[in-house]
Amino acid sequence: MADLIEEVLNTRYGGKPPLDVEGLNIPLQNIVELEKYFDGIAHSVAESLNINEVSVRFSGSTNIGALVHPLDNEKYLIVIPVGIFGRIYAFARKIWSYLDRKKKGITEKSMLIMGTSPADDCDEKTYFVPEFIKCIFDEYERDADFWSDLTKFDSTNDHDDTTEFNVSIIVNQALVVIFAHELAHVTLRHINFIRDVVNGMDLDDRVRSLLRTGMELEADFSSGVQLMAVWRMWAGAESHFMDQDRHADFFRMGFSLYLLLSIFDSKKRSLYAYDQMTYAHPLVRHQAIRTGARHNLTREANSLLPIWTQGSIAGWFLAEQSVNFFTVLELMPTISPQPEGAKVTPLIPVHAMNHAGEISMGYISDKIRKEQQICEATTSLREKYLRGTLLREDCEQIAAITAHSAVSSL
Repeated sequence: MADLIEEVLNTRYGGKPPLDVEGLNIPLQNIVELEKYFDGIAHSVAESLNINEVSVRFSGSTNIGALVHPLDNEKYLIVIPVGIFGRIYAFARKIWSYLDRKKKGITEKSMLIMGTSPADDCDEKTYFVPEFIKCIFDEYERDADFWSDLTKFDSTNDHDDTTEFNVSIIVNQALVVIFAHELAHVTLRHINFIRDVVNGMDLDDRVRSLLRTGMELEADFSSGVQLMAVWRMWAGAESHFMDQDRHADFFRMGFSLYLLLSIFDSKKRSLYAYDQMTYAHPLVRHQAIRTGARHNLTREANSLLPIWTQGSIAGWFLAEQSVNFFTVLELMPTISPQPEGAKVTPLIPVHAMNHAGEISMGYISDKIRKEQQICEATTSLREKYLRGTLLREDCEQIAAITAHSAVSSL
């Protein structure tokens, strides 16, 4: 098995990850311990569910997306690119520094001016990724270019002990969500469901898209459950992975989720623009993860719910606000003047309630409710599939929930 995993990593995913990059002050060596921990969880879960084997490896890829690679005979490999570790670490350092408003010269007046995104009135089709932040949001053809750009970006960040303490926890929390999301695709039998139902049945494209959206939200919900399970193990063991201050840790979770979902879904902002996407809008995905976390806490630690709600929402909101400050104070000044008449705007990953397209809590709630119905319908169909009772006609009924028309890959 080890030889097969090594072959897959080398031929498909950039080989083993570097643990040190010249000039880069990001602790890439931390992935060794994380990989060992995630791999242990994956093996235990696989054994409990009678899955042959699930392994976890960080790869040398500088890309963003983690994935599940099916091997053979119910064996799976979860691949997490080292690039996403570096991106989250550098971006978290940058945005965390903006919590110190005084140090950044942000006054109460400027907070009012910059309290909303400078992208509010911009057409998202005019967005582009400024060179300065390309290493956070864009893919690269050459790994060397990525590491060079990331080193330059991170060189402007704070590296003091307080920042490192908080950022290291934020990164660990984000990686738990990534790992748990991919593990859910295995444990919920999404790989088989895609093969036999989504691709195997003669379904309308809209139905295929809805089912893929539903599976992603199922995995998001599961990642929220797992995040809380891991938090309790780490916090209870006084591990350096988490903090003993519950409110502070939940604040960091909200902060972490905002940054993570921004990186993974940075090129669209408006909630109404996500109707044709396999992955739901970050607001919807955030809600799914939060619901999973609440489910775990309600089941095992109900007394923590008020602390979780208050801390995590504050973390999400202040992360969003800090990104706005960063955009105005650092990102926009780096942009070269555009030709006269050109309509371009720096890409700004805004995913807060007041930047959801049609500014209406009712509208947002309705969209979240519909996506939740898609998730629940997918769960019902998947369970029928596992029982061997699923019919094509059953799948077609999901189209009645809402309109979705694009097809993408898991």
